Amino acid sequence: MADKTKTAPNTTATTDSEKKKYKPVKIDPRIEAKINELRRKAKEHLSLKQFDEALHCLDIAIDLHSTSYKLYRMRSIALSCLQQYERAAVDADRVVELAPHIMDGHYHKGFALFHLKDYAGAAHAFQQGLKLNPTDKTLRQGFWDAIALVSQNRTDSALVTGTGEAAGAGTTTSGGGAGTKGGTDAGAAAGH
Repeated sequence: MADKTKTAPNTTATTDSEKKKYKPVKIDPRIEAKINELRRKAKEHLSLKQFDEALHCLDIAIDLHSTSYKLYRMRSIALSCLQQYERAAVDADRVVELAPHIMDGHYHKGFALFHLKDYAGAAHAFQQGLKLNPTDKTLRQGFWDAIALVSQNRTDSALVTGTGEAAGAGTTTSGGGAGTKGGTDAGAAAGH
C-alpha cells in the first residue's frame, strides 16, 4: 500500500498491469521530512479540534506532495470537521483515485455527501467501500442511514402538496448520521 500509487478514478480494484503502470514518485528526503512533520502537526491539531490549523498544515503538505492519499484523507477529515463538505468530498474522490484498494476514500466521500443531503450518492459511496471491506460496521451503518433517508425522501416526494413542494422537505436526522457518533469525523484521523 504505497502512498504514491495512482490509478484511474472511481475504480475499486487495481490490476497487476495498472500497478506496474504507475510508479511511486521519488521525493527528496528533506522535503519528505517536512511533509512528515506537517502531517504530524496536522494530526495533533485534529486531536485538539484545531481544525483550521490542521487544514493549513495539510494544504502546505499537499502542495509539497500531491500524490499522497494519506494527506488528502486527513484534509477531507479536517474539511468535514469545518463543515466544508463539498471540498471534503473532492478530497475523498482524490483518495479513491490514489488508493482505490482501500475503503477510506469511499467512507469519507459518503460522510461528506450524507451531510450535503445527497443520500443516494452517500449510499453509493458507502456501498463501494463495503465492496472492499464487507465487515466494516461504520460503512454498513452509513449505508443504511443513507438508504433510510433516500427511502424517506421518496415517500415525502410522493406526498406532493398542491403548491408542488414535498411534504416534510428539509427533514434532517439527529446527531451526526452516516455511521458517526455526534457528527464530527476528527477521531477518524488517528485511526486511518
